[in-house]
Amino acid sequence: MPRWARHLALAALAAPLLACTGVWDLVLARDLQADIILLMGEAGLDPAGLDCATVSGSRRGHCSLGVRNPDDTEALATLLGLTETPISELRIGEADACLSRPEHAGDRPLEAWVGSRLPAELDPLDLSGPLGQFVLVRDPDSGQSCLSADYLYG
Repeated sequence: MPRWARHLALAALAAPLLACTGVWDLVLARDLQADIILLMGEAGLDPAGLDCATVSGSRRGHCSLGVRNPDDTEALATLLGLTETPISELRIGEADACLSRPEHAGDRPLEAWVGSRLPAELDPLDLSGPLGQFVLVRDPDSGQSCLSADYLYG
């Protein structure tokens, strides 16, 4: 078989696999958005302006929460059982999903809260799956906020 034919055959076999990743990313972003809307409702927050995306090919997603005042951010952090943490103390890669968003790009001081699992009292919520590894980031100057999370199954 000529080399070009082998490459063509390989490309034909790989295309469906690559397409599956894109479909999975869309499903994950949709589920994450629905779950974050539910959690924001539990915190008494309006989900207007929510925009979710995924880290392609992973179980990690992130949602821009839009502009939030400090009380909104604190209410969500409290509901999720997050602990305020200096951004400089986050593990490498921990906040990358949110820091990759344009509204958090640059070298500005940011506030951050982290937590590994939802509190037990939120277990009865009808979420798409178990969420954890939360990082909530807020720019104190602009109020722009972002929440990243992982689905813990896999």
